Amino acid sequence: MAIHTRHSSKTDQLLAEERDRDILAHARRGLPTRRIAEEVGCSKETARRVINAWLKELAEDNRAEAEHYRDRQIERLSACIADLQRKLEADPDNEKLYGPLAKFEALLAKVTGTEAPVKVEADVKSEIVVNFTMG
Repeated sequence: MAIHTRHSSKTDQLLAEERDRDILAHARRGLPTRRIAEEVGCSKETARRVINAWLKELAEDNRAEAEHYRDRQIERLSACIADLQRKLEADPDNEKLYGPLAKFEALLAKVTGTEAPVKVEADVKSEIVVNFTMG
């Protein structure tokens, strides 16, 4: 009499998760996909799919972290600029404040990507007209 075993979807899921952990462990060691598939006992396509999903997740995590860092930088720079502008309003003759203000404004422009126009055109016939095109 043959005994038929039936894997539940939960068991299959656990086995797949274990396989994926093994694939990623080998990938972290730098093994090529073909070798990972051989070591784990799966197809190259499965190994490649698991590795690509992992790489995509890493990229998304890093992107979110980078955006959070950028947002914090913008907040800090904006606060410094606002503070310097308040001080200049109170004392417009304080020349020591203009240099730091210009530096913070330049840093903010760099962080936000607005530091320089992509294209500048000048028409100097009767009056000066400058057209800026931002990229």
